Amino acid sequence: MGKNYYDVLGVTKQSNINDIKKAYKKNILKWHPDKNPKNKEFAQKKFKEVSEAYEVLSDPQKKEVYDRYGEEGLKEGGANQYSSQNAENIFKEFFGGNGSSFGGFGNNGSQFSFNFGGNSNNRQQNNGFDFSNFFENKKRKTGPRKGRNSEYQLKCSLEELYHGTTKKIKLSRKVWEGNNYHIENEILQVNVKPGWKEGTKLTYPKKGDRKEGVIPGDVIFIIKEKPHPVFVRKGNNLHLRHQITLKEALTGFQLNTKMLDGQMLKLQFGNDSKVISPNESITIHNKGMIISNGRGKGDLIITFDVTFPKHLSQRKKNQVHKFL
Repeated sequence: MGKNYYDVLGVTKQSNINDIKKAYKKNILKWHPDKNPKNKEFAQKKFKEVSEAYEVLSDPQKKEVYDRYGEEGLKEGGANQYSSQNAENIFKEFFGGNGSSFGGFGNNGSQFSFNFGGNSNNRQQNNGFDFSNFFENKKRKTGPRKGRNSEYQLKCSLEELYHGTTKKIKLSRKVWEGNNYHIENEILQVNVKPGWKEGTKLTYPKKGDRKEGVIPGDVIFIIKEKPHPVFVRKGNNLHLRHQITLKEALTGFQLNTKMLDGQMLKLQFGNDSKVISPNESITIHNKGMIISNGRGKGDLIITFDVTFPKHLSQRKKNQVHKFL
């Protein structure tokens, strides 16, 4: 599930930006490492979580992604690349620069400073905690941020997913030069393999928008099955609902169905004494979808809808009664 940034700050999805700012101030002072000398390592962790939570929830775009997809959605979109610069900006906004100090944390009224770099003597004089190394290490680990991934639906018919297909997709990306950009087009050949299912993802790394200092995001195509007029796919099986009359259910009939491979399936019912009941299903093995990686086929499952006559004369009722 990832982190719950609302719980970290003690707010809800309905909280406005002022509530989020107040919660951030309260929590960032609560978890200042110098206020927690006996458990400084844990305080550092909480301090970082509070900063990350505020960075996401105070940004409408990041908040929308987080509300819809959670922390993983931010990671996939490259929207939560946390760095020392992020933290510096947050502190400057609230505390007037990277050397501001606050009194009243301890009984002795001593002051504490948030130091992100510069003269280390300042740290010793103000009983502060030096964050310069802490966030610089984080920055070195993350490196250049990655741009947001782009996802597109790739609609395929059941026939295309049965046989496999190649689709040519025109991709348009923005190429930034300073504050201006131009559109660059590229034709991608997307190879869909036999048996692939809805939801299968095809990733083309670094094919997204391009901007100096940013690693291009990925372009991701997600398979979407088109509705089929005859079959419904469930896993590797194909489901078919076939409507028959009461007469056909009692006396028999022939079912002709064109399959996804183009072959005609002919089934004869009623050659024995068995009759078909409403909503009865039969299974025809090895007549379903191709299974990916060449592992055979699924099954065809046919369910019968028996339609009853709405009106029946007394003479016909007597005949039915006589024969049954």
